[in-house]
Amino acid sequence: MPGRRPGKTISEKILSQKSGADAYAGDVVICELDYALGTDASTPMAIDYFHDMGSDSVSHPERIAFALDHYAPPANAKIAAFHDRMRAFARTHGVHLWRMGDGIGLQLMMESGRAKYTYSNMQNARFSSLNGKIDLMPSSLMITTSPGSISRMNSA
Repeated sequence: MPGRRPGKTISEKILSQKSGADAYAGDVVICELDYALGTDASTPMAIDYFHDMGSDSVSHPERIAFALDHYAPPANAKIAAFHDRMRAFARTHGVHLWRMGDGIGLQLMMESGRAKYTYSNMQNARFSSLNGKIDLMPSSLMITTSPGSISRMNSA
């Protein structure tokens, strides 16, 4: 039928639930996150933005985890300094930190119960058909969804 949208992908269902909007591919929505993961590849820049915006506290540190997993061990003093900044930020703000050797951050999110599905275990399925529609998850998007959110999605 003209104007009828096909069933939603898992990404659209998650973003609809978290934003309270009827979200489809291409929409911009604001969501309350279950958890956020910062790795040593991106967290130092995020810390800079945090300070540049004048922030001095983290709203929900229990919803954030850092992982020293991309540049471990550090290849040079600059990377070692990034790790030191992450450790200091985590200590100051009560953010959980996985050290070098603890594992891969996305996998640790799942193993610790913080997330049921993450980008890493969905990346091979990002071109798979869900509800008759292709779910294209941008490679820059990291979705971490808590187990409770997925069970609610499955019943929708």
